[in-house]
Amino acid sequence: MALTGYPRLGRHSTPSRRLAAVLFACAISVPAGAETPAPVDVVTITEAPMGRSITLAGGLRSPRVSAISARVSGYITDIAVEAGDRVEPGQQLLSLDDEIATLELQRREAILREAEALVGDQQRRVAEAADLIEANNFSRSELASLRAELAARRERLTQFRTEVAVQRTYLEHHRVKAPFAGVVTNRLVVVGRQVSADTSLLQVASMQPVWAEARLPQRYLNEVAPGTPVRVRPDFAGSEWLPGELSALVPVSTDGSRTFLVRSELPNPDWRLAPG
Repeated sequence: MALTGYPRLGRHSTPSRRLAAVLFACAISVPAGAETPAPVDVVTITEAPMGRSITLAGGLRSPRVSAISARVSGYITDIAVEAGDRVEPGQQLLSLDDEIATLELQRREAILREAEALVGDQQRRVAEAADLIEANNFSRSELASLRAELAARRERLTQFRTEVAVQRTYLEHHRVKAPFAGVVTNRLVVVGRQVSADTSLLQVASMQPVWAEARLPQRYLNEVAPGTPVRVRPDFAGSEWLPGELSALVPVSTDGSRTFLVRSELPNPDWRLAPG
């Protein structure tokens, strides 16, 4: 990684820290007898601060590395990926035995259907009683009781719907899915193993973008900042310098080395840059 730092310059900066605007003129001698003069190129050099390059050794790192685990306990019945496989967000990676969870969902759905039927029947009775009230053939107190019963049945119906939704979610948790796009870096379990909700099953790392990180010596700390131009050259055959800029500088040294973490975020749409 090469950082090009541009120190801030004030009004009274010395000539060695600034470039003055000058004009270049190049004259070419004209042979005798020539009718037209030789062309003259005039170039204007604009004022700009002088910079220097700092070359650092570093490495590429994935910004997101996750140990994937299930949200429920169970036996592993299927693993759909292996180390090195690319995955997309929401892609199913692994399945747990869901037979009991499926049966429980079916039971709760049956209770829900029964509750819906009872609410429908109670609504019919209330409507009929209201018609009889108009003809003075039904007690208003009995109508109020029917309406209270209808309200209670509706509350139970809401409860049963919530229980069905919870069970469906619980059943869905038996299928472990990728939280983001990336590559599987490690498979930690095998089919048939009993796992708990906190067991690490797979490791997935994102690949787009990647971070180029290095340690900056303390003497250069005040010469760079987020936005400083950066060039990165990966250490593999045929690699070229990749342009970028400093995206982060951590101004705290925690290991006593008097060096500070600097980072540049690099696009990696074709996944050619390999973290690590």
